[in-house]
Amino acid sequence: MPSPSCLLQGLSKEVSLAICSRDSEENYRWLQDHLENKMFHHTKVVVHPVYISNNANEFYKVAPRHDFAILYHTKKRGRVNVTNVTDSLYDQELRYLHDKLGKKSVVVVIDDLEESGDHDKNRIQSAQEDLHKYACNLFLFSTTDKNHINGQRRVQGGVADKLKALKKEIKTGRRKAKRRKSTKFPPNRKTRPAEPSDDHQ
Repeated sequence: MPSPSCLLQGLSKEVSLAICSRDSEENYRWLQDHLENKMFHHTKVVVHPVYISNNANEFYKVAPRHDFAILYHTKKRGRVNVTNVTDSLYDQELRYLHDKLGKKSVVVVIDDLEESGDHDKNRIQSAQEDLHKYACNLFLFSTTDKNHINGQRRVQGGVADKLKALKKEIKTGRRKAKRRKSTKFPPNRKTRPAEPSDDHQ
């Protein structure tokens, strides 16, 4: 039977990622596809959709099992009401992800916006302060952004910068998760070969 350290080494190139949302999987299928099939070359990203129902029991049970979490919201609901506003949808859930996984392992994605620039990001974060308090980053995507991502050509410009930043956050969260696992299965003292890098993408 493989030793615990060998098991840990086998898991080192895989990221277990939860996309948590009150919205259907169809709304963020584009994001799941990009994460699993396009973002990394040498790291396997396993995405688990976690639906947040009104009682949220499944969310509270399942979400902490992952290495990294994306809290997803679409403006198709009509408003950008993630937290700190009237009828906000994710006050408790965002804080819970922060408390269980740590700030470095949580990001928020807001989708289907008309505008998704830095000015819009700053405006939303100023009005909904917990987005900065409990998540390491906020990513905004417009319908136009998604068309670029889903297109056949190489993504460039501001959209590419967002995806690169998201990739960086996931890699940081993955390293944090590896440290958590290593406390349960301490690695042996033999020097391990360096892992292949995804930085060339």
